[in-house]
Amino acid sequence: MSGGDGFLDHPHGVFPKGNRAFGDMGVPGDDAIARDAVPAPGGPFGAAVQQHRLLIRTVCRKISFKRSTSTMKRICRARRFAEDSMAQVFSKASGGSNQIPTMPKTERHKFLPFRPELTKIHRPVLECNPMGLLIRNARVLTLAGETRPRRGAALRELGVVDRGDVLVGGDRIEAVGPKLEAPEGTDVVDANGRVLMPGFIDCHTRLCWAGDRLGEWEQGLRGVSRREILQAGGGAPAIMRAVRDETRKQLAAGLKPRLDAVLREGTTTVEIKSGYGLATDEELKMLHAIVRASNDWPGTVVPTALLGASFAGIPDDYARMVVKEMLPEVAREFPEIAVDAICDRDAWSVDACVRLFEKARKHHPIRVHADRFVSLGMVPEAIRLGARSIDQLEASSKADLLLLAQSPACGVILPCTGFETNQRYARAGFLADAGGAVALATGCGPESAPGHSMPFAIALAVRFCGLTPAEAIAASTVNGAAVLNLRDRGTIEPGQRADLILLRHRDERLLAWEIGGNPVDLVICGGLSFQPGWKL
Repeated sequence: MSGGDGFLDHPHGVFPKGNRAFGDMGVPGDDAIARDAVPAPGGPFGAAVQQHRLLIRTVCRKISFKRSTSTMKRICRARRFAEDSMAQVFSKASGGSNQIPTMPKTERHKFLPFRPELTKIHRPVLECNPMGLLIRNARVLTLAGETRPRRGAALRELGVVDRGDVLVGGDRIEAVGPKLEAPEGTDVVDANGRVLMPGFIDCHTRLCWAGDRLGEWEQGLRGVSRREILQAGGGAPAIMRAVRDETRKQLAAGLKPRLDAVLREGTTTVEIKSGYGLATDEELKMLHAIVRASNDWPGTVVPTALLGASFAGIPDDYARMVVKEMLPEVAREFPEIAVDAICDRDAWSVDACVRLFEKARKHHPIRVHADRFVSLGMVPEAIRLGARSIDQLEASSKADLLLLAQSPACGVILPCTGFETNQRYARAGFLADAGGAVALATGCGPESAPGHSMPFAIALAVRFCGLTPAEAIAASTVNGAAVLNLRDRGTIEPGQRADLILLRHRDERLLAWEIGGNPVDLVICGGLSFQPGWKL
């Protein structure tokens, strides 16, 4: 008998429906029985449930989770083994046997209580089916089309397929359309009219850091200015000192839960900048930590070398050191990585940025932060140098925005930074109306945007930056992919990477209208699926 709240009613206990997660064990299986099922006291299935837990834990300990087809098949076979074992022990239980079979002492260590802190599996709860996944009856926002990045009217075209189906095989989308046939063995999810869209692509973050700024944040609430905090050694310098004191392994460990948090809210691809190192070894340490943390994350992490974030000592001397020493070392260990700089009155000057980019653009894509507080003239120089993106733009003049709209560069807006600091926002609507390419990102980092939620960034962009809901969705998906030069995601089309999110909404405009909360019901990342409400 089935209850309406997603549970199965049973005389000896209440069990959640399905067998789709191992909870915090990090691999597919039967979370309902393994962790959350609580039979009524004294029920005859108590020992059977306990034995099933032990069987599942044994399977968990034998699996090293890697994102490959062979391992996915092995995991699914293990899950079927656990299910078959469950059937056997329940059969014994119903026959009157309520004893857990004895086992050799040499095997007992496998059945000790599960302690996730002693394993290497700390990833989100993922589920895979080598036979594929079919999402039915969804309002599919395909954003289909060859043009990247999207501009003008194309920025508002979401390519909606109402009541459409999407078939996923492995880590790719196999088919999109109405009433698709589900191959034998395929898992089927009925969206019941909910919105299915590409996973968010957060193309500008500083998620890798150490320390915190809570004390300085409180000072700011009491009226202490940002400049005064910087002069007292706070702000970025404080974060840099904390980064310097941490090892690569510690930085990666701090980054992993942040990656899990962004995945919960639908971000399947994220760019992460360095920039808190100052010295060459420290910048390389940050970049290696970013790569290390991303190795067992199911999404995609794109590192960026933010070499012009701040300076030590005399600014001109430091800029020369970066160009002559730091840039070649970064290029040697991270060929073709994007190089970034912050052009601001408290950071790098226009001349210093130009010197860095003149050298870097020979082998690297270049990006730049410009016009956050004041317009220093970096936008025309960045366009001349062929920058892939110009980010922030809160203080940009209309003339510079028109120039940007006519260039190949993409304007990346960061409304969360304006929300946190000075309530200034980029005029993204003006840029879009002028035919410019607009991308939307959180800018998440410890200094000015302590928020990783792309839905919140969308809500801000619609309210304060002049974008329509459709434009904000395109800016946070397909145009974010264009900024990172990733052509295999950002749309829902056959052959694209299976990075999808199923919202709880049936109208995509609610994504922008609603403030706060997580609108994501299901995340599919590279063909692996999990529900954000599950424990990570």
